Amino acid sequence: MSYEEIVISVLGVVGTASIISACLTYVFDKRKKIAFREQEYKEMRYKAMVLHMKCLLKPTDLKYMQHQRPDLESIEDVKNEVETEWYNSLLFASDDVIKSLKEFIQKPNNVSYAKTVFAMRKDCWNKKTNLKAEETYL
Repeated sequence: MSYEEIVISVLGVVGTASIISACLTYVFDKRKKIAFREQEYKEMRYKAMVLHMKCLLKPTDLKYMQHQRPDLESIEDVKNEVETEWYNSLLFASDDVIKSLKEFIQKPNNVSYAKTVFAMRKDCWNKKTNLKAEETYL
């Protein structure tokens, strides 16, 4: 094998490796952007759900919520909003969030609220807690 053939072979291998590297970088960057958008969306939806759920537990807070959401005229509207969020969550939420939110909708109380928030927290940030649901309400 001549020197020129060796150089051409080396350049071919380096070129091929560069192309593969560029393709892999593109794929990984795209996945990273999708995961980031999904994370942002989850956080936004979960924050809204938590506020609506809190309003179901403390109906007097409806007047504060109406500053941002004047379309919510009654607690029944808030309950419908939480149910709608549950249906939407089937697209993106973890199984634990879906189950605990369903439990909250069926029986809204401080314990089911805390369980749902803990599930959301774990889904968003993979944070576990040693707190018990009963330890979290005022």
